[in-house]
Amino acid sequence: MDSTEDNKTLAGVEQIIQFLQQHQADRQSTLIAIGGGSLLDLVGFSASIYMRGITWWAVPTTLLSMVDASVGGKTAVNLNNTKNLIGSFHPPRKTIIDQTFLNSLPPENYASGMVEVIKMAWTSDAKAWKTEKFYNKENIVPYAIDLKLKIINNDWFENSANKDRLILNAGHTFGHAFEKLYPHLSHGQAVALGLIAEHDFATHFTQSSHPIDQLQQAFSHIGLETNYKKYLTDVDKLIDLMLKDKKSQQQMLQFIVAKAPGQPYCLRCKADDIRTFVSENVS
Repeated sequence: MDSTEDNKTLAGVEQIIQFLQQHQADRQSTLIAIGGGSLLDLVGFSASIYMRGITWWAVPTTLLSMVDASVGGKTAVNLNNTKNLIGSFHPPRKTIIDQTFLNSLPPENYASGMVEVIKMAWTSDAKAWKTEKFYNKENIVPYAIDLKLKIINNDWFENSANKDRLILNAGHTFGHAFEKLYPHLSHGQAVALGLIAEHDFATHFTQSSHPIDQLQQAFSHIGLETNYKKYLTDVDKLIDLMLKDKKSQQQMLQFIVAKAPGQPYCLRCKADDIRTFVSENVS
């Protein structure tokens, strides 16, 4: 199966389940996913529900899947125009990472994975941000995996009192909505735009400065666009998608932003606050 968002659906799950049944897979069988993040999400979720759960292995072939989808145990598929609406926590029994796969990635695909690394350094590693350690291609994968495991170590299921794992959602409230509204945007590009938009909104909403220029420079450095404002043409659709996102609670939107590198916090607001922001600062 191709590693695409189009396959990351219940229809994709059914296709895998039917294959497993036809080939008499049982509780002792192992399902192996070799591909990008969308495929790992799909296969992991299918493994979590087949016969109440079977073992699966992850073999990520893109930078994004190496530092994100294969680490942390989340699996999911999309439904009702909503990203990752149905999912489970079902970590792969084994993850096999071969960084030589990265040699064949087109630049835009590599850049998409770099967004995840930059995001984590921005919110959780001020020292790495200052030294630009996250640009080191040789060590980028182990660095990113170690950092993500540190973030989620006390909050594997997103239910700890400190909500440590929520930090990883930075950029994803706007980002997932951008990704859905504009299918030509890669996940990484959409999250990059989302990070800038959310920090710009935070500056407007809190009336305190957030160093947006540093994020813009980091994303420009890896060849990504940083002008999110041209993607705000339909604020009603944007807000509708954001409210459907699993990060929203009781009709309140949540954003993870940082006042400075390594200083993240959760900002909550109403949909009307986003509408006001767009009308006053973008139109």
